[in-house]
Amino acid sequence: MSKMTKGIVPANLISFLFVGGSGVFVHFAVLYSVLAMSTSFATAQTIATLVAATSNFLLNNLLTFQDRRLRVTRLISGYLKFLAVSAVGIVAKVSAATLAYENLIHVVFIATLAGIAINTVWKFVIANRFIWK
Repeated sequence: MSKMTKGIVPANLISFLFVGGSGVFVHFAVLYSVLAMSTSFATAQTIATLVAATSNFLLNNLLTFQDRRLRVTRLISGYLKFLAVSAVGIVAKVSAATLAYENLIHVVFIATLAGIAINTVWKFVIANRFIWK
């Protein structure tokens, strides 16, 4: 796809989006599992977001940023740094999804997608600029 767009769409963005797509599946699997335990929507969103973020971080380290792969102690410090700079996106994602669910549509899937959309751009920017620089 990067070659088809003559480099306008960077290869690592495409990989980042595919990893993010896998994170969506992780997110929904965890979300519905936690909701099945009668947990509040906001709590379930938070847990699912953190599990999906961890999955995405590890896959991005392995695939998207393989030329700048973090190892051992840098992997741990990179993960903590990723969570710290992702905090804004995570809060925005959980807040937007919860707001949409509780006040607008009451549809778990659609509310969650709204939160995911907000967080996707934020995470690519921080990952590319601050984690795997």
